Amino acid sequence: MNLKILKYDFRIMKISEMDNAVFTRDLILCKDWFCPVWSRKDSHKLQYCDLEHPLSYMKPNILVVGTGLNGILRISDEFKNTIKDLGIDIYVDKTPVSVTIYNRLSDYKNMQVMGAFHISC
Repeated sequence: MNLKILKYDFRIMKISEMDNAVFTRDLILCKDWFCPVWSRKDSHKLQYCDLEHPLSYMKPNILVVGTGLNGILRISDEFKNTIKDLGIDIYVDKTPVSVTIYNRLSDYKNMQVMGAFHISC
C-alpha cells in the first residue's frame, strides 16, 4: 500500500486507499500507516513529544510537516535539531506545499516518509 493525499483543502483531507473517506482533523501519514486524529500538547506549536511515538514506530528517513493553510503551526529550531539528530531529514512548509512534497517523496521505494499535517489554519 502507498497512502497518498488525493485532496487537501481547509479542514479537509482525502487519502488514497481509504474508501473515499474524508478526514477533517490533523493527521499523521506514512506509506502504509496513518493516524487519523493527531493532537498536540499545544495545538499550534509542534514539540518532539507530539511525534515521539509515531517516529519511533515508523522510523522515517524524512519527516514532512504541514503547518496549516496559513502556516500557523509553529516549529521550533529545537524540534528541528532533535529530528536532525535522529538522522531524519525534515521539510516544513504550509500544508498545501507539504502535501505535494509528501506525495512526491512517498513514490520513492527506498524512503520511509512520514507526513504530519495541520489541516486547518
